[in-house]
Amino acid sequence: QNFISDLFHYVPPAHTRAARRQPQDRNAARDGDDAKARLGENATFYNWVTHRLRPIELWDTPRPKLDSKDVVTQTVHFGSVKEVKSMLDLLYGSLVTQVDSLVDMGTRFDPSQAIGMLVSVSKALDRCKGSDQGFLINVLERCNDKLETTFQSYVSEQARAIEATKLVTKKRVGALPFARIFPKFIAHIENLVGDTGYTARAIADSTYSRISRLIFDTLESLLREAERNASNNADDKDAQKEQLNTHVLLLENMFVLVAGLQSYRTNRCRPYFVPMLDTYLDHAQIVQRKVMRAYIKDVLRRPMGRLTDFFDAVERCLAANKDPLATPSLAKGQLKKVIQAHSNSGMRENLKQLAKRVDKHFIDEPKLRPIVWQAITNDVLSNYQRFVTLLARSYKSTNLSLEFTQSELKGWLSER
Repeated sequence: QNFISDLFHYVPPAHTRAARRQPQDRNAARDGDDAKARLGENATFYNWVTHRLRPIELWDTPRPKLDSKDVVTQTVHFGSVKEVKSMLDLLYGSLVTQVDSLVDMGTRFDPSQAIGMLVSVSKALDRCKGSDQGFLINVLERCNDKLETTFQSYVSEQARAIEATKLVTKKRVGALPFARIFPKFIAHIENLVGDTGYTARAIADSTYSRISRLIFDTLESLLREAERNASNNADDKDAQKEQLNTHVLLLENMFVLVAGLQSYRTNRCRPYFVPMLDTYLDHAQIVQRKVMRAYIKDVLRRPMGRLTDFFDAVERCLAANKDPLATPSLAKGQLKKVIQAHSNSGMRENLKQLAKRVDKHFIDEPKLRPIVWQAITNDVLSNYQRFVTLLARSYKSTNLSLEFTQSELKGWLSER
């Protein structure tokens, strides 16, 4: 457009005179280079010929719009921009279609590349802002809209895939694809977008929020449904098993998701993105801790369920300012039965079976098993200390105590 404007003298004479007044030293220009400096950056093709200038430069630099008083403005000067644009439409009328085809070719196999291309188009549009490059601006805006549409369609497709995920909780299926892919997806998009202030940055942030919300909603809704079903069918073994499988499934997915996000944060994440990444990490870790507590409560039902229920009832009785020994279900005889049901040898065998059970649950994620077992160990030892404290407080006169010690528990838990 700049070349055609110069070639056909579409640059207004006043514009040229203004350019001539720009150099500070008007008398120093005698040869070609000095004449070009005297004429300024907007020398016309006529000036180039008559002053024997070297080839006109800066044709690739957008020129500001000017009015008849050489004032930079948003109005079209002398109708010349419209005429030049008509010429360009005639010469390059098929360019829009060709650019569309170029975008299709660049995003055909990987639509996510659209957001990287969008960054480049936004930079070009930013350069043309306030200039007289009407034709180029039109082409770039069309390209910008197409790239946005392409990327948003790609994101919507990913969202539909997450929503359509069929989770069969009666069987443990391991980590789901989106838990493994989401951290890599973030790394890929950030590599394309970077720390830019263009539209692509806002689109990327919105995309992360949308996808992460879908992932968490999908997993948390599964947890709520399983727990509600188990609560309504307390005697249904299938419902209880489904709840346990759901806990295992969510623990595996949260572990994979947290590990992926932490790895990206440590190795490749740029400083500007850390705060946003931390919000996803925090959410995932909150869900992870919540599910871990639910899972531990589930698996400890077999080895020490009666003990836990009994001392939970003791705590509630004390909270109501009542004497547990005066309560029939918490009397000395009931305590003795509970202690006998958790003998030294029986407790050791129960914990041995528990270890095998946990190994079976997390066979697909071997790195998760020691983490879960450590959490179980901490919970068992914490409960033991609680039991001992309640015995000393409420049953000291009975001379009853548990048949195993804390050191024995530690030894059994470390035997796996």
